[in-house]
Amino acid sequence: MRRRQRKYKFSRTDLKAEYLFNSGSMSDSSGNGHTATNINATQTTDHLGNANSAMSFNGIDATLNCNSVLLPTTIWSTSLWVKLLSTSAGHYLGQYTYSQAGRTVLSSSSTYFRFSLSGDQLNYTGSFAVGQWYHIVCILNGSSKKIFFNAKQVASDSNGTSTYQGNNTFLGSTRGGGTGNNFANVCLGYPRIFTGVKTNYEIKALKYNKQ
Repeated sequence: MRRRQRKYKFSRTDLKAEYLFNSGSMSDSSGNGHTATNINATQTTDHLGNANSAMSFNGIDATLNCNSVLLPTTIWSTSLWVKLLSTSAGHYLGQYTYSQAGRTVLSSSSTYFRFSLSGDQLNYTGSFAVGQWYHIVCILNGSSKKIFFNAKQVASDSNGTSTYQGNNTFLGSTRGGGTGNNFANVCLGYPRIFTGVKTNYEIKALKYNKQ
């Protein structure tokens, strides 16, 4: 007898922002009105081969300004697809000032994916191929930080602190310009920010479904 394929779903009740980039649109599909401003990023193909459904960042001056402080203070989850375009390190999601105490950053290179919060760094190290898509989920739950890589937990610690709330959230960089910007040379697809903690089941849904 043929086994039916399981259809994973994730809750959208705690969804704060979602960017599907349909035909280059910067609209927030969560319904919360956090439309992003595109600064020099270009449309590209997503991890499923759909044209104009992801954004490419050149590592020089490209970023998306979400025009809001999207990451809550102590409990949140982020999900997105990342494709490295070079071996250089860069910040693909940021919300901070230049000081270490004000950093909330997701960053990557060909040797690590990193979740930085107020100077503390949680790393998942390895060898990551340029030109390949990876699904990343980062979770802050009070003092607990976790990284999920392709729907599997790969790193955690208990050194979390409150998320910095002073600046807008950026994709493809940290501040949109100036010192310490660290533009990323990556492609990003389906970035989502939640105000709650996603379960293992939901993380699988975020990886396997476009929902």
